[in-house]
This record gives sequence, C-alpha cells and structure tokens, in this order.
Amino acid sequence: MNENEYNKNIEELAKRMWEARGKRKRIMILAGSGISKDGGVPLFDEIFNHFHEECKKTGDSNENWDYLPDFGRLSPMDTDQLIHSESWKKTVEWLRKKIDEAHPTGAHEIIADLCERGYVDYIFSLNYDDLFERVCGDNVEIIKFSERLSGLLLEEPKIKPYLIKVHGDESMVVCLGCGYTSLTPAPATISIERCPECGKSLIPYILLPDSAKKHGKKFIDLLKDRVEYFD
Repeated sequence: MNENEYNKNIEELAKRMWEARGKRKRIMILAGSGISKDGGVPLFDEIFNHFHEECKKTGDSNENWDYLPDFGRLSPMDTDQLIHSESWKKTVEWLRKKIDEAHPTGAHEIIADLCERGYVDYIFSLNYDDLFERVCGDNVEIIKFSERLSGLLLEEPKIKPYLIKVHGDESMVVCLGCGYTSLTPAPATISIERCPECGKSLIPYILLPDSAKKHGKKFIDLLKDRVEYFD
C-alpha cells in the first residue's frame, strides 16, 4: 500500500467514525494477533515449536508431548514431567523475554491516538501481550474477565475507552485440573506452583489454548446480543 492509498484509507476510517458518533454509536476496534506479531510477539504455534526445539537441546523427552498444545491428551504424570522439565522452564523464560523485548507497532500507536482523541470506545484485542497497555498508558481501562464486561457494554464510557483482552494475558495463570484462573503475576517458576482450589499444577494462562478459547467465547457471547450498539 502506497502513501496515498494509506492516507485515503485513514480518511475513510475517520469519516466512518465521525458518522458513527453522529448516530450515537459506540466504536469498537478489533485487534487481531498480527498486530503484535509485527512487534515481535510470538504466535501460539511458535511458542510450542520453540519448546520442541528446546527439548532437542536439553534431551528432555516424552512421546506424549507431541500432542501439545493439547494438554487434555497428557496423563497427570506426563504433565508433571513436562512442567518440571528444563525445556518447559526455558520456553516460559524465552516467552517472557520476547514479550519484554517486543515493541508497539504503528497500528498500536494509531489506535492509541484514536482512543486519546475520543474516537474509540472499545479495543477488542486477541493479543496476550502488554503492548496496548504500554502505548495507551492510563488512557484505557483494562478488562480481562467477561464478568466485568457484562455490566459495562450498554454504558457510554465516561472517561476512558475499554481495552478488552479476549484471550487473557501473560499476567494470568490457570489450573490444569479445575480451570481456576488468577491474575497473579506468573514468573517462570510459576509452573511448579499449586492451585489453591484443587492442588494441581498452575501454568501461564496463555499456554493453555482451551482456556483461552473459552475465555474468548464468553466475551463474544456477551457481544452477540448487543451488536446494534456498535459500529
């Protein structure tokens, strides 16, 4: 896309936003995973590819790990061996480092500017990193749980736009047993912590795809009956 086409698209977007405002519609931007991929954040498949590469280096081995990221096909013994393996710890450390080193892209900055100017009410983000938080600062209110969203969708955001993290983020941990979820910060060693509800293992939330999908579905279900409020 050349500069003229880019400027034309931005002008068209601004026009549509202005028209939506005139109709008293709320404006939501959907930010897919590609927006953070361009900033250096690994996609889900890349995380587990990295884990398998680490296994080759460390010699960690379990044929059932080939089923990953389908944790449901691992036995409790397979899972316990996994989360105590050197390859798993190195992968979690690598992921945190990649997130720390990632940078907001031009798309992040444009969306942040639109939020600051009052054009956007909601950012519906499929990203698990903190790049929007970095670039938006205190100009957005972060929502990570659908229970918090249910009472807000029909309200006009009075002060800040809402950043809805549909798949959760790297600060969350989840139990492999009962599905307990917590916002407890999750350093690399969190993989050997135990769930306060059932005693089974906690892992970084973003490494358990089924939980992320269920988390996202709750948000989407809430939005289905409210599409007339958005543009």
